[in-house]
Amino acid sequence: MKHPLLRSLSAVGVAAALALLTSCSEEEPGMSRELSDAVEKECAGRVAPQSLDLNLPEGIKSKASGNWYSNGNGSCWVSATEHGDTWWPFYLTVRTDRTHAAVAAVRDEHCAEMRAEPERALAYTEGEGYCSAFRILPDSRDYRAYGAVGRSYVEMTVDGDRPLGDEMPPRVRERFARVMDDLREHYDG
Repeated sequence: MKHPLLRSLSAVGVAAALALLTSCSEEEPGMSRELSDAVEKECAGRVAPQSLDLNLPEGIKSKASGNWYSNGNGSCWVSATEHGDTWWPFYLTVRTDRTHAAVAAVRDEHCAEMRAEPERALAYTEGEGYCSAFRILPDSRDYRAYGAVGRSYVEMTVDGDRPLGDEMPPRVRERFARVMDDLREHYDG
């Protein structure tokens, strides 16, 4: 028979080990359930909320909004507010055209403009059906992507830290790639 003190220590040890394991397995704070549901609704199923990878700090008020038309054109975005300042950590615009060639031409034109201005478009990169860069504009500093999915032209912005050097951070590249995959699934799937 064990001494009562040893039984208590064993129970405490097991509880401590479980607490440690639980805290190690917790994921980074992500999008709230309310914001996730709102993104699903406002982007009309075009974008999976987890693809955005929005990890807004505690205390930031956020809201998803969207406006879609029966012809497929529209936008959805997430706005965030802290201490009276508002920014848009995600913004998506989709416009349709009659042909894939017309949409690809618009995308290619915007991509050529970004490539031609390396001082205003840092860390230029290309992915499957899109190009992206960190844009330094008078009214904003964010990552912007231009893409084509079938007959749909896509413009997208996501927030992120300014790149160090000439390489886009992998996390931003992955966010663009996931959203483009979601759009391909929605429009081509």
